[in-house]
Amino acid sequence: VEQAVTRLGAQKVKTFLVETSARKLFDSRAPSIAEASRGLWVHSHAVALLARDVAALCGSAEGETAYLAGLLHDIGKPVLAS
Repeated sequence: VEQAVTRLGAQKVKTFLVETSARKLFDSRAPSIAEASRGLWVHSHAVALLARDVAALCGSAEGETAYLAGLLHDIGKPVLAS
């Protein structure tokens, strides 16, 4: 962990950990929910990437925060589905 933080930086490691944890919320054993959740994860990941790019274009230093916000913007949907 120390090497990861040293090489990547604390914010990138934090983002990775939140993304990995959030990904588990989009999993389901029910086939119909699992399929919808996969599509929702792809959508959320695309929104996260776009949010980080928009933050960079605006000159913001909060790109990783924007990424996490985009990633989690629909987090209630898989919770409701399950």
